[in-house]
Amino acid sequence: MKHISFLSALLLAFTIARGQACDCKTQFEFVKRQVETNYPGFRDKVNPQTASAYTTFYSKTLEKVKKASKQQYCYQAIKEWLYFFNDGHLQLNKVDTRAPKDTTGQAERIRNTEIIDIPERQIEALKKSKGIEGIYRHNDSVYTIAIIKSPTDFRDYAAVIVESRTPLWTKGQVKMELRHYKDSFYTNLTYMRDHNWQVQGVVFEGDELNDHEWQRLGTVDPANSNATYNSLKPVASRQLSDKTFYIQIGSFQSWNAISIDSVLRADSAILSKTPNLIIDLRYNSGGTDYAYRPLRPWLYTNPIYNIGNDVYATSDNADVLLKYLNEPGFPEEAKAAVAEEAEEIKKNLGSFILHSSDDTIALNKHLPYPQKVVILVNGICAGSTEEFLLEAMQSKKVTIMGQRTAGTLDYSNVIEATSSCKEISFSYPSTRSRRLKLGQGIDLTGIRPAIVLAHDKDWVKEAQAWLEK
Repeated sequence: MKHISFLSALLLAFTIARGQACDCKTQFEFVKRQVETNYPGFRDKVNPQTASAYTTFYSKTLEKVKKASKQQYCYQAIKEWLYFFNDGHLQLNKVDTRAPKDTTGQAERIRNTEIIDIPERQIEALKKSKGIEGIYRHNDSVYTIAIIKSPTDFRDYAAVIVESRTPLWTKGQVKMELRHYKDSFYTNLTYMRDHNWQVQGVVFEGDELNDHEWQRLGTVDPANSNATYNSLKPVASRQLSDKTFYIQIGSFQSWNAISIDSVLRADSAILSKTPNLIIDLRYNSGGTDYAYRPLRPWLYTNPIYNIGNDVYATSDNADVLLKYLNEPGFPEEAKAAVAEEAEEIKKNLGSFILHSSDDTIALNKHLPYPQKVVILVNGICAGSTEEFLLEAMQSKKVTIMGQRTAGTLDYSNVIEATSSCKEISFSYPSTRSRRLKLGQGIDLTGIRPAIVLAHDKDWVKEAQAWLEK
């Protein structure tokens, strides 16, 4: 079976030299070319039904790009264009060439931070607002902001500091710029503590923004009774009762794989006699498949069927694979298979060729405990976490609870495009799952839980009560 999925894990360790500064239009055209030429999902998602919408969206983005006088607005415009494809594996990354502790430019960024004066009477009125406008406090209590309408070419709303517990931010400074994309989804240009910036997509849910990160003033914060990203650890476990054991795994990235295996080994005696298990995967955005393999024996009840994927054959994709062969740390044992695949790609340009075969995993034994397993998931769960869920759902022990996952698995095995622009890097998936031919794609829907849990509930207690009823 051909398999190069480890490239995703190694990608971040590789450094590609970048040269010149590029204007925003050049950056955009580079990303657009990569998507249209090398992304295996492009022809699936830009089809006769969507072609007109795609052309219109491109034209609108190009106009924004031409107006982008600052790099953060350029980055935001390109990232919004990528949202058209609804694929979290299309990754635009800001390149930061500063040394880790280099504060050069911070004073200048602070001086250049936009200031909006909001009268006290307006702040009082905002406390009664019901839409996204209003007064919010950050979950670390450092900042209180007022979100107000403040339209420009690049935003619909500005989030302005009302109170700050750090001297780096003062009243009136613009902390965030939000642009409504669709439904409850917004593009959020955030200025961090050092006044540098990042762009992310966020969801507004009535009284909170970005899944409890910002909570409307005067409302009860569900984060006090539920897990948040900041409260979770890479891996942790504890006994909830004599009937139920709990394991929380914050990431399936390669750096966490040894810790996951170690915790499961340390807890094996308890797991082997406890009837119920809760696996909490909230905010676990994926990583590598081998990180979750130590969980497999505890869930297994019957053979597991996995559907493979195909690599999209383009010259660029072949060149990227060949380039990886010369990178420091690339596994020697994998070089022959990767070189062979690159040659196959070059012989079959414009088509899909086998990357990994369908297979069935059968274990030698079925562990009697745990007898029932609940896996908790939310909208951040993606990639390899979703791969794990597709496997786990085949077990007769397992029930999925929570909210639907992100849906970023139909296209995978991320590789990086070589860019001459020093401002950005861009990476994209190189393979397409054969689940799509069977009508089993998840990118638009995510993986839906068997039991949906409300955001304001304590999910661990809900799962425990359901298991022990």
